[in-house]
Amino acid sequence: MARFQIIRTHIVNSIAYPPGTTFATDVNSRLGDERVWFGFTVDDISDAMIPLDDMARYMVSLSRYPNGPSDPFPAGASSIAG
Repeated sequence: MARFQIIRTHIVNSIAYPPGTTFATDVNSRLGDERVWFGFTVDDISDAMIPLDDMARYMVSLSRYPNGPSDPFPAGASSIAG
């Protein structure tokens, strides 16, 4: 029901997702070949996720990071997959 983009590497179920990866919280919300993070809740939101739709913005408002990403424009090492 929500879509996010990550701006730093995230490890989910032993899989590393690089910066720039977009994911949906369910199969019906994804666009194209986006990843799906099953079981995603507001407790999973990090300070390195950008909400891409209204439901994602609502989820961020309920999270521990209600003001959104703390580093909205990463540069240098945090912006490089590796």
